[in-house]
Parts: sequence; C-alpha cells; structure tokens
Amino acid sequence: TSHRNFFRYSHFHSLQVKVEKRLSRGLSFLASYSWSKAISDGRGGADAGNTSGEPQNPYNLRLERALADEHQAQRFVFSYNYDLPFGSGRRFLASAGRTANVLLGGWAVGGITTMASGRRVSPTVQGNPANTGTTNRPNQVGDPNLPRSRRRLERWFNTEAFVANAPFTYGNAARNTIDGPGRVHFDFALYKHIAVGERLRLQFRAECFNLTNTPHFGAPNATVGGNAYGVISGAGDPRILQFALRLLF
Repeated sequence: TSHRNFFRYSHFHSLQVKVEKRLSRGLSFLASYSWSKAISDGRGGADAGNTSGEPQNPYNLRLERALADEHQAQRFVFSYNYDLPFGSGRRFLASAGRTANVLLGGWAVGGITTMASGRRVSPTVQGNPANTGTTNRPNQVGDPNLPRSRRRLERWFNTEAFVANAPFTYGNAARNTIDGPGRVHFDFALYKHIAVGERLRLQFRAECFNLTNTPHFGAPNATVGGNAYGVISGAGDPRILQFALRLLF
C-alpha cells in the first residue's frame, strides 16, 4: 500500500504467512510470520529510537525517505491454548476420584511467543551546527552496523561511522540507518476451572510475562558528541508474575 498526505509518503511491502489450528482435542494455535519492508519520509507512531518528527531540510523531503520507524524486517508470533488431558471428561484419569480430579483435572496452558527484528534508530548531532533550529543529522563516513558478534551494550553500533556536520551545512546521513535491538518475548499462563455447584465456575490463573526474563534492550544513544554515544542504557520490564481468581456464572 502507499499513502501520501501533508507531504508525507509511506510504502509497505510484505510476505505474510499464517498457520491456524482450530480447537480440537483441547488444542488450538495460531502462528503468523511476516517478512516486510516499510519506507516513509516522516516519523510514524512507533516508539523507535530518537527519530525526530521534523525533517532536517524542510525544502527537500526527498532526503527524508528511508526505512520507516515501524520497519521490522521479520516478525513471528505464535499463540496457543491447550487443555491438559487429565481429569473428568478428558483422555487420562477420566474415572479418577473426586480428590484426584480436583488436584489434577481441569488444567490448561496458554501463551504467546513473539520474535521480531529490531526497530530503526536515526543518528543525530549534539547541538545545532547547521543553525537551522531543526534536528541535525551527521555525515556518514562508514557502515554503522556491526556484526552481531561484536555488538555490546557499551558500543551497539560503529560509532566511527558518523562525524558531526560542518557549521551551516546539512549532514548526509539518512534517517533510521542503525539497527536497533531485536525482541524475543515469551508470555505463559497456567489456569484451572473448578466447578462450584451446577452454574458457577471458579477459574484460577497464574500468568507470567517475559517467562525467560530475556532483556528487552532500548535504543542506543545515537547522538554524535554525546557522553553516552553508542551506548544502550535502558531496557523494558523484567519477568512479571501475577495470580488471579475469577468467578464465572
């Protein structure tokens, strides 16, 4: 699809694959994968890096055309729900006594797994060398993206790939030229239904967000001349556990 409005342009191409299993024998799941490329000439709605909402040169928006803030080259999401086959009405222990059924029956698991490429980060310059009052981008003199084996929180990208723009000139670096950290995220839930009389059911839920406690690192500092240039200093939420009881009627 393409879109042009208020001197803004966006273009999106993708290959999308979806595999779905409808509920049978207590199991259902949905797996989706996209391989895509998003291009725009202005900031979108994504919370990505430090991209400015203003063009560097408002008289030449063509220079703003680059990978979009929302661009994620690859994204895989797998969601599932499975009623464990134990207890009354299920494959195993169907004739077990009441105590065994209360302890072992009625359990189910579910979750969402997400794996995605990192979003983009735009290089900027400390101060305002161009003296324009808008965001300055530096001059690019090399490839900013390091091999995965060389990326560190203290130096996520090749900081020598950019130099500050000369006074009263625009830098030649494009928007969103730096790869941000990717994302691997596992959410998991264990829950159980307990019959309370004929019409009421009690549901117990134990939920874990970011099950593996995988760090979700923020964008690196991409401001040439800044104290933390090239450094990732923030991350998202760690593992979170929560428990709940619901009464269904």
